[in-house]
Amino acid sequence: MLDCNIVVCDERKDIDPILTTKMIIEDYANSLDVNKGTSYNYLASIRYFLNWLINNDIKSVNRQVILDYKRYLVSKYSSASTVNQYLAGVRSLFRYLETIGIPNVMATIKSVKQSKNHKKLPLTREQALTIQNNIKRETLQEKRDYAIFELCLRNGLRECELERANVEDISTRDNENILYIQGKFQNEKNSFIVLCPTVMAALNDYLVARSDYKFTDPLFVGLAYNKPNTRLTTRSIRRIITKLLVANNVKNKRVTPHSLRHTAITSVTKASNDDLLQAQIFARHSDINTTTIYVHEDQRISNAPEKLLEAYFNVNNSDK
Repeated sequence: MLDCNIVVCDERKDIDPILTTKMIIEDYANSLDVNKGTSYNYLASIRYFLNWLINNDIKSVNRQVILDYKRYLVSKYSSASTVNQYLAGVRSLFRYLETIGIPNVMATIKSVKQSKNHKKLPLTREQALTIQNNIKRETLQEKRDYAIFELCLRNGLRECELERANVEDISTRDNENILYIQGKFQNEKNSFIVLCPTVMAALNDYLVARSDYKFTDPLFVGLAYNKPNTRLTTRSIRRIITKLLVANNVKNKRVTPHSLRHTAITSVTKASNDDLLQAQIFARHSDINTTTIYVHEDQRISNAPEKLLEAYFNVNNSDK
């Protein structure tokens, strides 16, 4: 249940306004036909919106209020994607309210325009290998963290894919080691990645050291004494990778845990001489245009038009 002290819809005369709001939002939450992660994000963004209304002593909502809220988000968050995530839940709520006869004041509110270029930078090959070589592999925790790092670097796994993996998802196919994964926005483990020797060795080393597990157990678990063998969350995985980046002096605003996946995809494009199909298969992108962004960003440096212009202007007149 969400804690609400504001009315986001027309009041019902025979019911307390606060109770009405709680009831409607609970009905909305039950009506959602999205995965658990999306539902959580929607409800969190709605809670944030309601708190903003309370803090600004706003008793009812119209289109102008929504515009003011959007301007507030833009002023507070520099990332367009963050602003749009906060708006997404509110937009979803008002679409639901429309089905019960309440005007959709979000209908004409536009999302903030997002750049198609990536805001995060990949690691260089040297940086990635330095981190790999600096990770100790003596304790169970170090072996686990090393296996996570290798799956991110050499297979481009997302944090949610690491979180969802179970021990039993490691298998073989055509004499190759594979890992079945549940991808982003997927409800089942309907795709797989190939585990090359470096990654498979890291996983084996970790699982041998862990020893006490069932095949149905999570692949990556916490090691805290008070919560042993509990599935690592995306937040915990992100914290592990961040710690490795910080320890190797590469963490900054543009180098984050997601940079490992970015590094993996960019490296595949380089290793395959910009073979888009290979990169798309590796990245598990449904739209090849998403993969194209990685190639273009890489070529933006290697084949920079500024270099052509530099050579053009620096050439001696006598050489023309």
